[in-house]
Amino acid sequence: MKDSFSVFIFDSNVKLLMQKRAVNTYNSDGLWTNTCSGYPQENETIEEAVHRSLEEEFGFDCKLDKLSEFYYRMEPGDVLYEHEYHHVYIGFYYGVPEPNNEEIMSWKWMNVFEILDELRNNPDKYMYWFRYTYRNVLDKVSRKQKNRILGLFM
Repeated sequence: MKDSFSVFIFDSNVKLLMQKRAVNTYNSDGLWTNTCSGYPQENETIEEAVHRSLEEEFGFDCKLDKLSEFYYRMEPGDVLYEHEYHHVYIGFYYGVPEPNNEEIMSWKWMNVFEILDELRNNPDKYMYWFRYTYRNVLDKVSRKQKNRILGLFM
């Protein structure tokens, strides 16, 4: 079992920064997913890894709050098998991302309800991990964060 992480970044309009993975990535290439995910490098803490990944993939860093952590086991493909202890972080960024084209084919900001509709109507366009975790992430955000994320749409 190994440690892994996911980062969910929202903008000033409370839209989630989404990325479409580049074709040359090791898994789920060409699929949409959350802001960034990954694994810590040798001798790197999870906290160091989430900030490194955000900087490497989108060219910025910001304050991140740990939302949750949980164990999971998943077999998303014929070859890929995941058995991980997963850490989830949430943050807010108000600038313009500068995506790394080696990692990211495309990117966009999406509101909560657009994403839920997309996951219901076009699930195959989204990375298996994102389809699995997005609703769980919304359920776990604190009341303050949830009001900030959902409040603009109610």
